[in-house]
Amino acid sequence: MTRRPIYATLALLFAATALTFAAACSNGGEEHQSREGAGEHGGRQGQQHQQEGEESANQLNKSDTYDHTRAGARLILTYSEDDNAFSGSVENTTDDVLTRVRIEVHLSNGIELGPTTPGDLAPGQSRQIRLPASDEPFDTWSAHPEVGQEQANHQSDRQEGGG
Repeated sequence: MTRRPIYATLALLFAATALTFAAACSNGGEEHQSREGAGEHGGRQGQQHQQEGEESANQLNKSDTYDHTRAGARLILTYSEDDNAFSGSVENTTDDVLTRVRIEVHLSNGIELGPTTPGDLAPGQSRQIRLPASDEPFDTWSAHPEVGQEQANHQSDRQEGGG
C-alpha cells in the first residue's frame, strides 16, 4: 500500500510542528505583554513586562550601581531611596554619533520606567539621566540603554525628566 508512507510522513510532520509550537509558547523570554499605566508609555507607571530579553540579565539590589556599555552607550545608574529616583549618566563610547539614545529601568514589581526622551550623543558626549521610580514597592531592578531604532515599538518616547 502506498498510503502508509504518506501517513507516516504526515504524522512525523505533525509531531515536529507540535513540538516547535510548544517550544515557542514556553520561551518566556521573547513575549512582550504590556499594561498601559497612564495611557502613555512614558508615564511613571509605564508598561508592565514579562521578561522581554531587552533587560539586563542581572537584577540589581537597590544599593547596587548599574555600569555597563551596550551598543556604544555606557550607562551608569544608581537608585536613591531618599529621592525615590534613578539617576546617573549615559555616555557615547564610540567614534560615531549615537542616534536616539534613551534609557529604561525595569522594576521587580513589573513596572517599566522610561524610556527617557531620545537624543543623539556625539562621540565622547554624555548626558545626565533621572527617572522617578514607582510609588509601588520593589526589591530589585535592571536597566539598559537603547540606541537608534532598537525597540522602536514603544508607543511614545516621552518620559518626565528624561533629558
